[in-house]
Amino acid sequence: MEDLFHLIELQMCYRGSCKPIEPEMKPAMRSDKATVSKPYSEKDRHGKERYRVIVKTPTGRTSTVYTSLAEANRERMRLEKHHSQDFEKSVSELTEEYRSYCLADRGYRTRTAQVENHRLSMIFEAKPHLRLSTLTHTKAEAMMKVLWGRCSKRNGKPLSVATHRHDIAILQRFGQWACKAKYIRENPFVGLVPPGKPNVGKVHLTTDERIKWVHACKSEIAMGSKLALAALFCLYRGTRAEEILQRRVSDVDDAGTKLIISSAKTKAGNRRLGIPEALRECFAALCYGKSPADFLFAQAKPGVSKSNHSGSLNRVVHRICRAAKVKRISTHSLRGMNAEMQLEGGQSEDVVARTLGHTNISMTMRHYVNQDVQDSIAAKKVDTQLLENRSGDTVKSALLNAKALLATLPPDVIGALRTVIREGHAAV
Repeated sequence: MEDLFHLIELQMCYRGSCKPIEPEMKPAMRSDKATVSKPYSEKDRHGKERYRVIVKTPTGRTSTVYTSLAEANRERMRLEKHHSQDFEKSVSELTEEYRSYCLADRGYRTRTAQVENHRLSMIFEAKPHLRLSTLTHTKAEAMMKVLWGRCSKRNGKPLSVATHRHDIAILQRFGQWACKAKYIRENPFVGLVPPGKPNVGKVHLTTDERIKWVHACKSEIAMGSKLALAALFCLYRGTRAEEILQRRVSDVDDAGTKLIISSAKTKAGNRRLGIPEALRECFAALCYGKSPADFLFAQAKPGVSKSNHSGSLNRVVHRICRAAKVKRISTHSLRGMNAEMQLEGGQSEDVVARTLGHTNISMTMRHYVNQDVQDSIAAKKVDTQLLENRSGDTVKSALLNAKALLATLPPDVIGALRTVIREGHAAV
């Protein structure tokens, strides 16, 4: 009996091992592709010809029969298009992957990558599950026309043309990356141009308004406003808002006469700037009692060791404009006004570009210097050239008059003049 039971157990184990193992279900990944076979003909049980299409996916296999070859081909094309999107990532997933690419491969700063990712999220806010491969150029243009009509959430006004063009530039870079990563075949955002003409340049103060603004800014500094000091430094040295707000105590160098700008927006922005003599005592007061790692313009909240944001500095600039009773300008306008004052003072264009942290003067002249100032600089160059020509003509006419006078003198007088001139040279 024991041998019989032993044989039964062996038979049960053998049968159990022969049971088909069900395939493990796994989530579909981008690398898993669905395959749709070409229609092939077969005979049904009545001997009539029909066409079968087989679809194989990572989760199973399906088979469909069609009565005609044309119908089978149409269905095969539909199935290929449908299943090609089954394992494709959504646009929200692609934007996150693009952000990682910008940080790792393109060398974006963290804040720059965050801003670009935020703009992409706002553009695709209504369609986070959109498949990028379904977006043709016509569909992309229709989508952007809707977005070009939206208004700002902050003030309810229509967004500027420059903002729309900035969004298009981000989309084109995003589409170019998606093509390179083999997610799409063509960039659907190429050739999109928003309507309207962008405003070039910033709002600047006139000379009289600038004097009033500086007086009002100094009054704010006297009352203890640290951000007013940062704004005045932007006017003195043409720095970006983030460049001055991110400075630490250790960046004040050479006995408080130099300020080191590091980790700027571009490599050309890393530079050493002289602290104006009128502001050195204020900077010394900022450094007093702080460790080298502390921010110069730290937030006033207790327990917070972060620097102020550029929005805070912009609000202080607006408050100073109201106090001075001049038109409202932005923090970036101070940078442009610095460039204009340098150029009007006779500084060369390449030096002005270098002090602003630009690699060439074209960026400075296009975005920071207003057209009237450019015209004034050009007029000064013409005046200088005409003055030089005039002085040259005056010297030439004086020489001609001297020759004519010498021709009228007798030989003995000319000899006496030569003797005097010779003696003068010998004395020298």
